[in-house]
Amino acid sequence: MNNPLRLTLTQHKIISLMATGWPNKKIARHLNICQQNVGRYQTQMCERVGAKTKYQLMAWYGTRGQLSKTAEEEISTQKRQYEPHRSPKSRKF
Repeated sequence: MNNPLRLTLTQHKIISLMATGWPNKKIARHLNICQQNVGRYQTQMCERVGAKTKYQLMAWYGTRGQLSKTAEEEISTQKRQYEPHRSPKSRKF
């Protein structure tokens, strides 16, 4: 895995989901961790990359911290499993 600052897979999953706009609560439910741990992971990642805010962290991720293709595929598979299946609206006659 291309991991210049040795972020854990969980940290990569969190920052990837953050970058797609998921709120901490949804990330926590998806990863089966408490919402406070998502915040702790964000703080750890900010310290590790030298970011002061989560927005700077996401900017860093967008330019230098991208995941390898296999890790991205694993995360997208997990996202698809998390998203509920939506059936087309049934018509009432």
